Amino acid sequence: MFQGIAQNKGYKKMLYVFNPRDIFLSSLTIKIAAYIFLIAFAATIWAHKAAMASSGPIAKEKPALHHIHLDIPQDIQKQLDEDFFKVKKYDGDQLIRNLEVETMNRDPAFLIQDKHKLTIINFWAPWCGVCMVELPSLTLLQKNRPDVHIIFVAENRNGFADVEKIYKDIGLPFENSFYDNRTYIKRWLDVKTFPTSIIVNPDGQVMYRLEGDGKWNDAYIQKFLDLLEQPTIKSE
Repeated sequence: MFQGIAQNKGYKKMLYVFNPRDIFLSSLTIKIAAYIFLIAFAATIWAHKAAMASSGPIAKEKPALHHIHLDIPQDIQKQLDEDFFKVKKYDGDQLIRNLEVETMNRDPAFLIQDKHKLTIINFWAPWCGVCMVELPSLTLLQKNRPDVHIIFVAENRNGFADVEKIYKDIGLPFENSFYDNRTYIKRWLDVKTFPTSIIVNPDGQVMYRLEGDGKWNDAYIQKFLDLLEQPTIKSE
């Protein structure tokens, strides 16, 4: 843009001549400002909805996370380390929420821990020979310990039919058996070894991860489960 000066009745007038590029830049500036306004408006609406959701009943129902302090005797901890391939103890920092699975009828469902019992979530696969050895032991544990809730989650590379056959042959409880078809739970909980058993307290907090097959009906395991059922010391 440039400007010129002209004389008219003794007065100086400023003559402005606009370059087409200046007009284009002005139009572009207006468009950018409009886009920024729309983005800011959308962000405000989203923040308002998020605030409303966080104050709703769903958010209030989520249990507060506390650090868990467990005093497991050294002899029991040593036996666990000897029997299982890997033992990991948690302090309450991981929470099991509603996880999507399929029932044995191949209907969508959500895996929810029992809010009144200690829960063991066992991950297995038909191609895993060690799993086939462990499953009858867990089935017997479920019969002997009705105070402990056991959930069986199967994964299979070859489809559903093999899983269903093993469920029937071993006699796993139908109502506690699920199929992780899309490996959603496996990936969410970072399960890399079969079998893996995850022990969860009634609040949904993970307490232990046991990789490998265990002697679930041995006396020391019963004492271990009894200790996990006791009220734990929690801190903020």
